[in-house]
Amino acid sequence: MTSIATRLLPTGLFALGVLAVIGIIFATQWYFVSRPQRATRDRGLLREPGRALRRRLDAVDHRLVGAAVGLPVTLVLWFLSYGRALHDTGGYGVFALAAAGVIALGWFAQEILHLWPERIRLVRAIDAQMITAQSLNLLMRSDYWVFHDVHIGEHRINHVVMGPRGVFCVDTRWRRPRRQLTWKGLAPAPRADAAFDGRLLRFPGWEEADAYEDVVAQARWLGAWLTKKAGEDVPAHAAIALPGWRVVSTDWKRVIVFNPATPNMLVQGGQDSRLDASVARDLVKQLQRHCREHADTRVRRHRRRRGNVHAT
Repeated sequence: MTSIATRLLPTGLFALGVLAVIGIIFATQWYFVSRPQRATRDRGLLREPGRALRRRLDAVDHRLVGAAVGLPVTLVLWFLSYGRALHDTGGYGVFALAAAGVIALGWFAQEILHLWPERIRLVRAIDAQMITAQSLNLLMRSDYWVFHDVHIGEHRINHVVMGPRGVFCVDTRWRRPRRQLTWKGLAPAPRADAAFDGRLLRFPGWEEADAYEDVVAQARWLGAWLTKKAGEDVPAHAAIALPGWRVVSTDWKRVIVFNPATPNMLVQGGQDSRLDASVARDLVKQLQRHCREHADTRVRRHRRRRGNVHAT
């Protein structure tokens, strides 16, 4: 008579194999993606547009590849364990192995179904930030400084523009027109017109009531941080960039909504506030200091050790 432990042995071996696959996936993700010393080739440079999103995309891609590889590997382990489970005289081993296989395969399947849409959103968001950044960089010809992916403390701002007409906190949003399904099929995409009335951000077919709250909070924080550094009041204007949309109206006093293809529309919203040239230069140095990539602990330790060797 076969004991319960013997009947459940194939299930235990299968579970250990699945856990080993999951462990390898997350271990390689930590080694190749999550280590802080993985990207030291561009230390000391300003952050490029979408740096934080690219790091998230790296993690998503690694998990997606791991799930895509783990799914067939788990299926092979399940078939190999199932052959041994058939030799059991009772049904405990087969039932437990079937349940474990469904759970393991379901976990990898839900990872793929969850990560694939997330990857699409990240890719589109990165493209939108690149489009906005390339357009905002044109303002440098008009004595403006442009910083991307400003990350200070717990706040992350997509773009910061500083120049004669003030400071602008720009948040890039990716949206696309929604096509409605009718009895004749998909209707043609509506005209890409957007408007902001001070309370609602209106798109053809839907409205967003809280789309501007985050960028307003970021602008207030940025203004407070710059005021502390400059020793005088430096307000920051909140702005939302909508690549591909024609902005028909916006509330200039609250949030500047603009198409990045026309960056001059952004600076026109700050015509009531001027920024002194000397104050702007000091603030630019502060932002440059915070936007640069600093060497990680391992690199600093290596440089310190190398300096001690040269000193001796």
